[in-house]
Amino acid sequence: MEWHNEKLLPVGLPELAYEITPPEIADRLRVVALSRRKGKKGIASIEQGQEMFTMHIYPHAVMNNAGTYLYGVPATAVWMEFLTTYLHEVGHAVAWLDGRDPGDAARYRQDMSYRWWIERMADAWAEEALAKIAARHPYLGQPQPGRLGNYPGKMLVEAVRDVFRYRDNGAMPGE
Repeated sequence: MEWHNEKLLPVGLPELAYEITPPEIADRLRVVALSRRKGKKGIASIEQGQEMFTMHIYPHAVMNNAGTYLYGVPATAVWMEFLTTYLHEVGHAVAWLDGRDPGDAARYRQDMSYRWWIERMADAWAEEALAKIAARHPYLGQPQPGRLGNYPGKMLVEAVRDVFRYRDNGAMPGE
């Protein structure tokens, strides 16, 4: 498994990822964290010639989806959002390896029922993996419950400060 910009991810996520990712995928997986504020939380792609899986995780989009910037949600909720995003994207690689996902990008963009089917397969694998993690790890593998560390931890602290600042001034972010 190859990591790029892992400082943009919560502390402990790469270690848990090594433990839960199937070896046949982990050996060929590149995880890249990139800064992007809106849109998808993650994207999985398969490089057909090399049979390499590349996963992009967008920390700002993950944290935005968790409600971090508006509400200053607890660190555990942000951890859960990062974990489920990672597991969902691995689910795409699992489906592709099993032959259930033919990797037809053009059809994915055009056919909504096909897209729904592909996304449900990834969700199903993520839910199974999450159940395994929950059975083995207290706090779903978060190394220090209530603390994220790295860049997400810094962003969460700033978001909580903003919520209190806006609340004390009688307004909420975005108003």
